Formats: sequence, structure tokens, C-alpha cells
Amino acid sequence: MGLDGAVIRSVADGLADSAGDVERRAHAFRAVGFGADAVGDRYRSEAEAVQVCYDGLHRAVVEWSAATAARASALRRATGEYAWLDQETDSVLRGVDMPPTASR
Repeated sequence: MGLDGAVIRSVADGLADSAGDVERRAHAFRAVGFGADAVGDRYRSEAEAVQVCYDGLHRAVVEWSAATAARASALRRATGEYAWLDQETDSVLRGVDMPPTASR
């Protein structure tokens, strides 16, 4: 049983694309901004509370994006290492002089 490197690379590419898209959208959403300066004095404390929550959500989404990108990179690296190991093993085994097996 072997790994299908093309399928794993495809999954890694999908993860990387998703991570990049989420990061771009998080930064674009962040640029819209909302805070105490956008409201009058009457709602300043509410706006500050909303901003704190918004900042936490933004950080969580950006961290999720970075973690997803790291997983994509790890999958790509592992797939490459697996392919290399498979080739090396094949090369070594081809060089081993094995006696023929007896059939019964």
C-alpha cells in the first residue's frame, strides 16, 4: 500500500489556497474598521467592547490561516520525503542479490 502523492499534493494545494484566501479576506475586513471614533460619545464604551471582540476574532482567523498554511507546507514536505524514501528503498532493493524462491 502506498501513498498517492498527487492526491496529497492536491489536498495541500487546496489547504494553501484556502489559507491564503482567508488571510486576504481577514485583512480586507480589518481595513474596514470599527471603533470608538466611529460613534458618538454616547456609545463609546459599547464601540470599544465591540472593537475588542472584533480584534480577537481577527487574530483567531489570521492564526487559523497561518496554521492551515503550515499544515499544507508539512503535507508537501512529507509527500516529497516519502517519494524520496520510496525511490531510495527501491534503488537499494534492486541492488540486493536475492536467491530465487522455490515454488511449491
